[in-house]
Amino acid sequence: MTLSANIKKLESHQDVLKQEREVAIRKAVAIKKENARLKEEIEKMPAALEHLEKFVAPSLPSSKIEMVKSLRSSSLDGPNALNSDTLDHPPSKTGKMNKELQRYYEVSKRLRHVLDNDRKQLNHVREMYLSLMEEKTDLEKILRESYDKICNTTSRHDKEPVSQEDRQRILEAVLSRDEAIKLLYS
Repeated sequence: MTLSANIKKLESHQDVLKQEREVAIRKAVAIKKENARLKEEIEKMPAALEHLEKFVAPSLPSSKIEMVKSLRSSSLDGPNALNSDTLDHPPSKTGKMNKELQRYYEVSKRLRHVLDNDRKQLNHVREMYLSLMEEKTDLEKILRESYDKICNTTSRHDKEPVSQEDRQRILEAVLSRDEAIKLLYS
């Protein structure tokens, strides 16, 4: 494998890493926007429950009224404070108001599920981005060490440009290190 082929391979790998980084950043931004939208919808839920309670209260037995009140108070505590049992088994009364209440339960459950999935995806994207950046810094460190080593052995001054021969020696030094090869092929 020639030196120019190695250089091209390194450049293509660097391009791939840049593209993956850009995709990861775009995904993270999209997930953040979606999370913000979902948080706004979750914040609107207590007001909708309060509005619903005004209309449903006269037609529901007292146990159902207590359930709606506890649901409203727990939703004020935060998005994860709702009891999953009440979300899994909403009241099954007939009537227009009960259907709306059922709909709110289902929407709340779906939103919570979507929010959890988005958080997992965001964490995955963050981990991927951090690992890419770690690989990049490791490669840069190896390249810098090889560059300094070659420059010190040739006793070149900082203002002199690096010759083609020195560049080849630097790349050979980088490619001779096992850890650089592992990072390139990981």
